[in-house]
Amino acid sequence: MAQAQQVIPQWVRETRAPVPLPPAKSCDCQFHIYGDVGKYPPKKGASYQPPAATFEDMRGVLKTLGFERGVIVHPMPYDTDHRLLIDTLESLNENDRKNFRATCIVKDNVSDQELQRLDALGVRAARFNIGRRYEQIYTRDAVRRAIDRAREIGWHVRLHVGGDDIESNSDFPGVDQEHHGRHRPYGASAFRAGA
Repeated sequence: MAQAQQVIPQWVRETRAPVPLPPAKSCDCQFHIYGDVGKYPPKKGASYQPPAATFEDMRGVLKTLGFERGVIVHPMPYDTDHRLLIDTLESLNENDRKNFRATCIVKDNVSDQELQRLDALGVRAARFNIGRRYEQIYTRDAVRRAIDRAREIGWHVRLHVGGDDIESNSDFPGVDQEHHGRHRPYGASAFRAGA
C-alpha cells in the first residue's frame, strides 16, 4: 500500500553565519536541489513534492555559512531523471566546477552514456534509496548490477536505508550508509541486533 505523500515544510531562508566561520575550502557534503516542477517534474508517486529550493538558493546558504565547496545529492523525487542535475552542473563555469561534486541514482534504465556524461560533469557517487521506508522496488541483483557499474567508473556507493532495513541490506560490502542509517532511538531492531 502506497504511503501518503509527505508535506515538506519550507526551509528557513534567514541563514546566519556561524562564529567562527569554517576553515577555507570547507565542504557541505550533502545538500539537495530542486527545480521548477513544470520543467523538472517529480516521478509519479514520489514520496514528497520538491520544495522551492534551487541551486542558487543553496549557493546563497553556502556563502553565508562560509562553505566554498559542496556535494549535490540527487533527491528521490526525481529518481533516475537527472536533467536538473545535468543542467545545473553544465551551467557552472570551469572554476565553479572545481568546487562542486554530485551523486546520482543508478538503476538499469540509466545508460552507460549517461553515466559517462554525469562523470564528466563531476558526479562521483551513486545513491540507492532502498528499504520499506522509501518504497523502492529493487531486486538484490539489480542493486548489485548498479553498484558494479558505479564502481567500474570509480564512484563511491551510498545506501540510503532505514534503520529497520539495515540488517537485511548488510550484504552489500564496501558501501556507505547515509543519514546514519536513519536509526530510530531506543528500540529499533537494528540497534538490538548490534548492527
